Amino acid sequence: MRYFAICLIVLFLLGCDRSQVLDKKDWKWIKTIDTSGQAIEPIKPDAFIVSLDFDLNKFTARTDCNRFFGSFSLSGKNIKFSNIGSTRMRCAASQEQVFIKQLEKSTHYKILENTKSLVLEALDGSEMYFDVL
Repeated sequence: MRYFAICLIVLFLLGCDRSQVLDKKDWKWIKTIDTSGQAIEPIKPDAFIVSLDFDLNKFTARTDCNRFFGSFSLSGKNIKFSNIGSTRMRCAASQEQVFIKQLEKSTHYKILENTKSLVLEALDGSEMYFDVL
């Protein structure tokens, strides 16, 4: 019985389209691990949200100051954010530049099976972690 259950889980995961896991969900930024291994966590944890729309290949995001929007492309485990625009409010002590710069340099993604967290990885080794809302 245990073997059968494991086989079903493996078959499900192999057949699962990852875009279905990511699509039309709001993802809350939890932390970024920079190239030195240091964690950067949002001061306002509920302020940083990213939504991905696979029907339009568009994303929206909100930060502790502005709203952002743009396009993204997905190919296998590769992800690229582009054509990023935003509202233009100025806010003291905002972390949005850290957030957006990390988003822009993300090249790969993975879903952590144990927590269902989304991890965006950059070529420099930095990682951005999100939890689904």
